[in-house]
Amino acid sequence: MDVQTKGEIQASKFFDRAMDHVREKDFPKALEHLRTAIKKYDASPSFHYVMGYVFHQQKEHEKAKVSYLRTLELAPDNTECLWNISLIYLDEKNYTEAIKCWQLLLDCNPTDLEARIN
Repeated sequence: MDVQTKGEIQASKFFDRAMDHVREKDFPKALEHLRTAIKKYDASPSFHYVMGYVFHQQKEHEKAKVSYLRTLELAPDNTECLWNISLIYLDEKNYTEAIKCWQLLLDCNPTDLEARIN
């Protein structure tokens, strides 16, 4: 049985609200709820990934990278995160880091056609 702490349960509620705002593309409200969720429970890769996604959508690449890197600390095989951070590195013309991400992506999923093509 999975036992959640009170903080995790509260954080999940804020995360759910954040996801509603993400779907509505109300990114400022989404960030507000994500920050609260992360304060209550920092160990969820999903919380950090979605925060990175929101920053990425807003073209705040430095903040997105911080969130994506935290996601990868918590979940090194998160292929969506690896792909998204590689796109930021590509936009920045940081090809060395983009290639590292693609290699990690292929290590996690050797049949990933998009990573192979890039």
